[in-house]
Amino acid sequence: PDYRGLEVPEPGETAVVLGQGNVALDIARILIRNPDEMKSTDINPSTLEKVAAWQRQGLRTVHVVGRRGFVQAAFTNAELRELLTFSDEVLTVVDPEELAQCRNPASEQELSKSRMKKRSVEILEKMAENFAQSKTTSKRILRLRFLRSPSRILAGSDAARLSGIRLDRTFLEGEPGNQVAAKDPSGSFEDVPCGLVVRSVGFAALPVEGLPMDGRGRVRHSRGAVQHAEGAGSV
Repeated sequence: PDYRGLEVPEPGETAVVLGQGNVALDIARILIRNPDEMKSTDINPSTLEKVAAWQRQGLRTVHVVGRRGFVQAAFTNAELRELLTFSDEVLTVVDPEELAQCRNPASEQELSKSRMKKRSVEILEKMAENFAQSKTTSKRILRLRFLRSPSRILAGSDAARLSGIRLDRTFLEGEPGNQVAAKDPSGSFEDVPCGLVVRSVGFAALPVEGLPMDGRGRVRHSRGAVQHAEGAGSV
């Protein structure tokens, strides 16, 4: 509510959400869903009016971009599954090639040890089946992107607005459970035309006097109990 008066640039035909947690999926849904279907929620009416205007002006595609693969993504299966059913006006897709590239040997080991991630495969495969319809459907498109890392914001001709974002292709390296995304040696990248980029990659809390925080801006805790100075116990 503190930012309900924020003037957000028009996205044009495409918006990009950076991040692959549940909040990133929520943002993508809000941008791509028919605002009439969200009137019963607690979303500010002026926000819904803005989204409706963007869709009338041509907003048709939202990319949700992650540097790593689906095995490492933070979203839950419940949120992921809802992307297939939340609106009859939206088609959720994944490029089958990107999905296959996620399954390197280390990721296969991670997958074999996670029942939740195993269940996500079936959901993502349904999205991959939808990909062939991307060019022909009349529906709006929500596209999950994997192994892509933003490297540059592309300015428009007047330098006052963005015209797109550059996504470098990445690959996974490291041991199972500790894989990181590295830039692909080929230098391959993709320029995605868009008018809006939203960053959703976690948060850091503002310091509060008397509240112990670590170097990453997070409250130190153990099993839900705040820990004060190291070794001083918890409350």
